Amino acid sequence: MDDYVGEYLGSASAEGYRFGSPVVASLGGDDLPVFVKDLAERFRGWSGVRRWRSLEDQLNVEATWHEGGYVALRFHIRPSIYDKWTVS
Repeated sequence: MDDYVGEYLGSASAEGYRFGSPVVASLGGDDLPVFVKDLAERFRGWSGVRRWRSLEDQLNVEATWHEGGYVALRFHIRPSIYDKWTVS
């Protein structure tokens, strides 16, 4: 099953703007749900930034653990590897 890929829509909106991009991701052991599950299992914390990226780099997620037990997530959306702009 590691060879399967899926596509979904990554989107963000704020102050009347809406951004979106198709995201191609692996459905194997390195998919986004596995990344999020790993963050939850490390609820006691980690140092540095943990990162996940889609296969074609349209979606990147950065997770940082902070004292007090919360996690800050930053999502970067880019329409394609050929586009210069990114929304985060």
